[in-house]
Amino acid sequence: RSYRSTIAKVAINNSLTSATWTALTNMAPFTNPTYNITVGYLIVPVSGNYYLRGRVTFAANSTGVRAVRFYNVTTGTSYAESTVPTSVSGNAVYVDAWFLQNLTAGAQIQIQAYQNSGGALNVTTDTIFELELIEAS
Repeated sequence: RSYRSTIAKVAINNSLTSATWTALTNMAPFTNPTYNITVGYLIVPVSGNYYLRGRVTFAANSTGVRAVRFYNVTTGTSYAESTVPTSVSGNAVYVDAWFLQNLTAGAQIQIQAYQNSGGALNVTTDTIFELELIEAS
């Protein structure tokens, strides 16, 4: 077995339009910079089984729902959508998602966020995205 992972962290706040799935950009490698993060995705370096993990932190707002999912840009496939209702006004909302998936080398994997508050809403710098190779194919 081979264990390798990378974590990308949002470097500056992302503003999300209401009622639109949005790829999180402005991310920077937090560990293992050999993984490339460009235009809001991690590039899978080796084919195999991967554990995808993410935590998206939404700014406080008491209207609508918040959601997160992983999206394979290469195949157009969504994985592991997690949706939660909003919290009381004044509190940030944390949405976690995790998923085990076989991925092909070169696949471009995004973490995407959704909110329907009726206006723009920030995703903050507490947001992370991790891609961990569990077993190479």
